[in-house]
Amino acid sequence: MRGQAEGVKRFMKQRSGKIYQDIDVYTAACSRISRIFDDFPMVAVAFSGGKDSGVLLNACINETRNSRRMVGVQFVVLEAF
Repeated sequence: MRGQAEGVKRFMKQRSGKIYQDIDVYTAACSRISRIFDDFPMVAVAFSGGKDSGVLLNACINETRNSRRMVGVQFVVLEAF
């Protein structure tokens, strides 16, 4: 069974062009957010109230707690348009 799973992974890699890594999505996202806070003097997040922007905002808030930095938040409401 394992050989078949490896074959499927190899096929999907060739077909999609993706490079799979031994890191989960959350850890990779936290690493990227940490780098953003290291590379830029000011960081802002646009928050729409949806799930994706909520997860991003929470990840940025967690990073600010670790790095003692601040994050700007812009609440975006497009329902009026």
